[in-house]
Amino acid sequence: MVALGESPDTLAYSSKVPEAEQFARRAVNDWFASTEGLCEQAGLCFTRGIDVGEPAERLLWNAMTARLCVMGAHGANAPTPVRTGLGRTTAALLRGCVKPLLITRETYKPIHKVIVGWDGHPDAAHAAEMIFGPAQQGNWQVYVVSGAETTSPLAQSCTYLAEAMAREGVDAQAFIEPGNAPDIIFRAMEKFDADLVAIGGRQKSTTHRLMRGGAWWDLVEQLPVPVLLYR
Repeated sequence: MVALGESPDTLAYSSKVPEAEQFARRAVNDWFASTEGLCEQAGLCFTRGIDVGEPAERLLWNAMTARLCVMGAHGANAPTPVRTGLGRTTAALLRGCVKPLLITRETYKPIHKVIVGWDGHPDAAHAAEMIFGPAQQGNWQVYVVSGAETTSPLAQSCTYLAEAMAREGVDAQAFIEPGNAPDIIFRAMEKFDADLVAIGGRQKSTTHRLMRGGAWWDLVEQLPVPVLLYR
């Protein structure tokens, strides 16, 4: 990309752009360099790119070709410390992104314990599938959580999923209580002190979107740990 006859790296130190923009470009370059170094250490391919336009709109467009979109719950201008809630751009992606979405929090914690929200929906099964491989490799503890009567078909499928994971070497167990599923997940969070929550990202509605004010939206907004949503 070339602007004003100069490359993006050169513009970070060019008098052709305002001083505030120079600082912003340097910060972006530093972030790219740091992230590229981390990816090299992990053996991951890293490609940098800068887009122009409204952030949520451009991110939604670029996410169309991705297998996973990762967003911080808040942008750089959020007040600190922030533990819950969502920024404007992340909220827009939560509503409109059609690909799996991982929403991270400001405070980093290594992942050791994971909650999988289970409601029997195919999206919940895919969310469990996404964390299965990392759980095997990282020796994570997995809790498959469901709000259901203990003798119901939903409870039986929850138990079966946990047992299937355990047969493949994952430290997994079912946690089943009667009640609203998001409320049960909050209780499981307190009980197990989980580091990540994985859930299906669609509500059963005609729009197939996670709508503001719904129970799952509240769950994503209020949890202080990263949330992985399969869409």
